[in-house]
Amino acid sequence: VGHSDNVLEYYLEQRAEIAEKLRSTDEIDSDIERSFFSYLLLASALIEELTTETVLNELFREEARLDSITEHVRSMGHAKRLEKLCDIQILTGGDHGSLVEVKERRNNLVHDAQKRAGLDELESRREVAQILEQTDRCASVLLTISGKNIE
Repeated sequence: VGHSDNVLEYYLEQRAEIAEKLRSTDEIDSDIERSFFSYLLLASALIEELTTETVLNELFREEARLDSITEHVRSMGHAKRLEKLCDIQILTGGDHGSLVEVKERRNNLVHDAQKRAGLDELESRREVAQILEQTDRCASVLLTISGKNIE
């Protein structure tokens, strides 16, 4: 069981929570903003964990039993891990770009207090829903690649 399994559980709970809140209200309030921010952080963490596990499984299958190679892969950084998956043609260019967007959105939210809620540029529930769908697609790509498909 990898680290991603624990993150996946929280991700699914948070996803269900924000989807329910969006269905039950016409406005984007502070409760939805908090849920949205939490969801993006969990999605980013899930994507990073799945990327790490996939690189270890695809490139360093035998060596993965050694702690040193695991630490090496974890320390190489998310962008480098995504690049490795592209190099061995496990990840397409389009998927790579989408995954980078999720990471950039997360970084912008974490480092900019005014954007912390993530909704300052979003004008409607439809835009929030579109970001949720795009982020879910990114997570789904890595869940499929890693063999952890869920329905």
